[in-house]
Amino acid sequence: MDTLVTTNEMITFLAVAAILGLFAAVLRQFRQVAVGAMTTQGVPRFTSVLRRLAIDLDGVDDERTLRAAAVGVRNCLVCRHQEACDAWLADRGSKGVPPGCPNEQFLREHSLV
Repeated sequence: MDTLVTTNEMITFLAVAAILGLFAAVLRQFRQVAVGAMTTQGVPRFTSVLRRLAIDLDGVDDERTLRAAAVGVRNCLVCRHQEACDAWLADRGSKGVPPGCPNEQFLREHSLV
């Protein structure tokens, strides 16, 4: 009996296809969660801190500064001090940079207050 594909090869192919399909679904879900986190946490918080410190990045065309700002957004997304940062933002009398901020150097370099 001469067949192009044996039963075992077909089962193996289907199993690999199913595993790849599941992997793609997990990656899609992870991407949705990551994008959701960026839009709800990192970018607005970083922008609020910049505003508080009178840092204006509009019109900045220095690639180094823009890259550092992008890293700052990423740092906000994974920061372990988000609650302290939110408390700092809520307290209008707070000075300096948010406590434990991973962006402290960038913020101090660019702050006008």
